This record gives sequence, structure tokens and C-alpha cells, in this order.
Amino acid sequence: MSEGVKISIIIIKTNMKNRIIRRLYEFRHFTYIVVFIVVINMLYAYATRFEKIIKIKETNVFRGKYGVNTIADIDGNIYSVENSLFYLFFKSTELYTQFDAGNTYKITGYGYRIPVFNVYPNIIRAEKV
Repeated sequence: MSEGVKISIIIIKTNMKNRIIRRLYEFRHFTYIVVFIVVINMLYAYATRFEKIIKIKETNVFRGKYGVNTIADIDGNIYSVENSLFYLFFKSTELYTQFDAGNTYKITGYGYRIPVFNVYPNIIRAEKV
């Protein structure tokens, strides 16, 4: 290989490396946004955790764009039973099927009722009392 070809190869590699570094630099804003969203969701999941005893009034499955399993207690509170990435809970269907109207359960969950966003507290654990 001649000296000119070697220099051309080095220049091409350097240009490719610089382009990759520029792309990563541009991509960092997207990374910051994703990390921010994940941290906010983790804070929400762990800062709003609760345990309480409830008596089930009824269970419902709302079908629509997304199916949501909900539980209503005798005090008028509504809870959703959904999978939770932050608690590594992926058995929401099995948990939902164990609820029976009229029975009392000690539940563990997280979240608040936010009507504007159609968000309910989420149950992640339940024991029949």
C-alpha cells in the first residue's frame, strides 16, 4: 500500500469516528429524557406505596383500547390490578382472579387516584383476611 492510501484510510476512519461521536452527542438529550421519565415513575411507585385492609364490593374488567382490571371496595375507592415493572410484579391476572366480592383483603399497592389521567391506585399484593 502506498503512503497516500494509508493516509486516506486514516482520514476516513477519523471522520467516521467523529461522526459517531457527534451522533452520540445529539442522542444524549433523548437519553436524558428517558432517564428522567424512568426516575419520576420510580419515585411515584415507591413514594406512594400503601398497605390497607379493604372489603371488596365488586370486581370489573373495563375493555377498551387497554383492558383494565379494577376492584371497588365498600368505601367507594377503586383500585387497578396491573403489572408493575418497578416492583417486578407480572402476575396481575392471577392476583385479580383471587378477589371475590364480599371478602376482606390486606392489600399492598402504590399510587393515587388522578381522574384527569384516568389513573387508579395499583394493587401489587393481596392476602385474604
